[in-house]
Amino acid sequence: MELKSEEVKQVHDGFVSNLKPILVDFYKQRIKEQQTLVKLIERRYIKMRDSIELAGDLTEKVEIQRTFKEGIFELLNKQKEMLIENGLNGLNLEFENAVKKNLEGTKRLIHIKELFHGYPIRINENPIKSVRKIFVNLNRYLIITLKRIANVFLMIFRKKQVDPQVYRRRRVPLKNLAKYFILVKFLEASS
Repeated sequence: MELKSEEVKQVHDGFVSNLKPILVDFYKQRIKEQQTLVKLIERRYIKMRDSIELAGDLTEKVEIQRTFKEGIFELLNKQKEMLIENGLNGLNLEFENAVKKNLEGTKRLIHIKELFHGYPIRINENPIKSVRKIFVNLNRYLIITLKRIANVFLMIFRKKQVDPQVYRRRRVPLKNLAKYFILVKFLEASS
């Protein structure tokens, strides 16, 4: 993942390193539960196979198979109820705690410098916003022309020229964004 800001990279790497063990432990626990279910079904199957071999009459064999299938359906229903009851609750709580713990050291606001290309102006927008966009764009063009004029004089005096691009500094609420996108979006996706 290509991240521009160092602060954002640190938050991303911190979450990846903190959440990976939580997810691994959670899924290992789920896999163990599934393995016990498979072993239980396997034992019942072996028991059913042995009792079919010992059974003499066909109706007795059919009855053994029917009880085996009923037992398997009971096990699967119990497993389903347990999954519905537990769900991802354990993971959600651990995930929330890890997110809160990791966000404690995160900066609340970061400042990002990015290239400013001007605002597009549309006819069907709010007139107040359009007027504001016009003034911001005029300010941008004025700054660019002043820098170009300054570059002509700097070129004459053989000085280092100024970059004519206009940059915009934004304040990004990193802590709130990280909390929203990592915590809220994950919980919405898991429920």
